Amino acid sequence: RSAWPWYNFLNSMLRPHCHRWQAKAFRSIITFLILLNMVAFIFESDQDIAHKYHPIFSILEGVSSVIFMLEYGLRFFFAPERVKYKGIGPWEARAKFTFSMDSAIDVVSFLPWLI
Repeated sequence: RSAWPWYNFLNSMLRPHCHRWQAKAFRSIITFLILLNMVAFIFESDQDIAHKYHPIFSILEGVSSVIFMLEYGLRFFFAPERVKYKGIGPWEARAKFTFSMDSAIDVVSFLPWLI
């Protein structure tokens, strides 16, 4: 951990109660992407709009999916640092995270893009 200078910074970025401006900005960006994708999904339900703006919707989906996938990867990597997984081994913590509801929601956010 100490050999990697970004470890503590990235770990703190994923904590929901972190007060660093970078963590707040990160959470705001993720929230904005979620809301933007919801709006895009609604607009895509109209065939005319979906056809006219298909390239924009595709780019939005791709960029958002990559960001959500990277966030998931970080959450997976830092799962052993979460309070609810303290006291168990790192791979067991990651396994518990993988099969949690939080993880399922995260995977659903990017999996359709990969398929």
